[in-house]
Amino acid sequence: MTHEGILYDEVTPKELQDMLATALSNKLVRSWFTGQWTLHNECGIITKEDGHPKVLRPDRVMTDGKRTIVVDFKFGRYDKEHEKQVRRYMTLLHDMGYPQVEGYLWYVSFNKTQRVKPL
Repeated sequence: MTHEGILYDEVTPKELQDMLATALSNKLVRSWFTGQWTLHNECGIITKEDGHPKVLRPDRVMTDGKRTIVVDFKFGRYDKEHEKQVRRYMTLLHDMGYPQVEGYLWYVSFNKTQRVKPL
């Protein structure tokens, strides 16, 4: 992860491992990592922005055929733009025909999840 620029000097691999172990103790988060879901990790969604094609990549999209959950992982602090980003993913997935789309932000370093409500 350090080599790919995902993990920076501020967080050691051990600290990240401890942070993820704590985060996965959260019942909701743990449910996202069960075998019940068909996963679409960082799968591109092609859309248009200002008349030009753009590829968006939600961190995790899960479906079981009846529900669809999109999760965006964050390692920093809350920003209103994060909700806007997940709402956009939710709208696009809904428009693509995915059933019952739900959205979440997962602030991994703070062990906090936030449900994003559609507009």
